Amino acid sequence: MTGSIHFVTEETQGISRALFCRSLIEYLQESTDWDLTIIDLDPVCWIGKTYASHYYTPKSEELSQKESISQDDLQLQIPLIKISAASEEIQQGDVILELALQGKNVIVNLPSRSFDVVNNWLYLADILHLSKHTGLPIWQWFNIDGNPDSIEIIKKSYQLYGDLINHVIVKNKVESRIGFSRWNLFDNDNELQSYLQASQKTYFVTMPTVPMANFCWDIIQEKQLTFTKAKHLQCRWITITNKQAIHTWLKVMFGALALIPLETCEHDEQDCLTDNDDPFTDDLDSENNSVINPFANDITENLFSDDVSDNVSDDVSLDNELSFLF
Repeated sequence: MTGSIHFVTEETQGISRALFCRSLIEYLQESTDWDLTIIDLDPVCWIGKTYASHYYTPKSEELSQKESISQDDLQLQIPLIKISAASEEIQQGDVILELALQGKNVIVNLPSRSFDVVNNWLYLADILHLSKHTGLPIWQWFNIDGNPDSIEIIKKSYQLYGDLINHVIVKNKVESRIGFSRWNLFDNDNELQSYLQASQKTYFVTMPTVPMANFCWDIIQEKQLTFTKAKHLQCRWITITNKQAIHTWLKVMFGALALIPLETCEHDEQDCLTDNDDPFTDDLDSENNSVINPFANDITENLFSDDVSDNVSDDVSLDNELSFLF
């Protein structure tokens, strides 16, 4: 049984992608039995350090280079997966695909403006062909604030892939405080709207803001706390108001994510391989077997308890650790 690949991306530099990535990971951890693998390609790796800390320590990369070869363990190669700025490629990107084909559901947190990098990877080894014939779902989670750059990237994705991948448009209300004119651009772009109407694999999530002070966010990030853990933490710097804000925000996000059919098979059954099929066999009948984008021709008792078993007793001392900040 194959897993899935989920790219979480944005065009505008900010915290919205990190916020959304948190909600996606914590929703999947709590609401599914998926075998998750977290890969963080952002240079600061806050998501990786929080949700997959064993792969994102100062010595992880050095250990991986030694042990992954000797132990033949794909997961040990995760710290070696990087984005090369010079060549716009995902180095060791084949590990992402191999993990997914082994049944892992791989969440890839990308730095801003990484669309071309992912596109290069998808086409370099004809990943879309493998995705179609192995039934491996590929998801693009676009965090947008309605700005023209993000609109153009979404249109480009439909032009390249159409419904060969799943598109999720995360409407980020966090970054929209400068005005609603940007969303007017989104709603009134006729080309984009034609793609959205024609697509059968496009979903929407609206992400509200988290009313929380910047220093509180900094504490959560620096201490590598999940939101689920932060709202249970005994720490005077994370007030009951902050915890309520996190609790309410997660509840809203979990409800929105529950509406997306993540468990369904992406490809028609007849497209997927049987035990006797070989994904690397040349397709002689290009009309029936080639991977074609149809869009190219047809544009149409704890207050905050959620039965979470996280043990937070070890973090009670955080209050003392942070006292020097104030």
